Amino acid sequence: MVLSAGAKRVHLLSRHTDRPICQGKHNSRILLRMTVGGWTFLSNYGHVLIALAKDPDARMRDIADRVGITERAVQQIVRELVDQGYVFKDKAGRRNRYHIAPHAHLRHELEAGVSLGEFVALLRRPIDRTAPSRASRPVGARVREPADTSDAGPT
Repeated sequence: MVLSAGAKRVHLLSRHTDRPICQGKHNSRILLRMTVGGWTFLSNYGHVLIALAKDPDARMRDIADRVGITERAVQQIVRELVDQGYVFKDKAGRRNRYHIAPHAHLRHELEAGVSLGEFVALLRRPIDRTAPSRASRPVGARVREPADTSDAGPT
């Protein structure tokens, strides 16, 4: 992915088409810090799954542009997700519509207790930008709760 930053706008460009994958107002320092390493927390399978959940009628080309991989790679991932029962495909004329199997569980033993429905709901949840950022605190730092003074006696 290529990152181009303007004064307040940040565009993530697809490696293959140089078209924006996502654009909008972001904190560019955080976005730069996250993209410089070249890795993400989700694999391409996770990205494709989320893209299908957000837009069940999307074409493979559109998913490929959003994820930043080739259309052929998306086709292979979707085929595997369908074959394994994580995604259902409905044919409507010449188009396909994809549905996530909400009761299927993630594959790795560390996440096996999480269903796809819960996973997708977590990633579709709106971000609360008013809450204090955990990223601004050092790892392992404790948050101090305000002292409760309601039960304090006369001083």
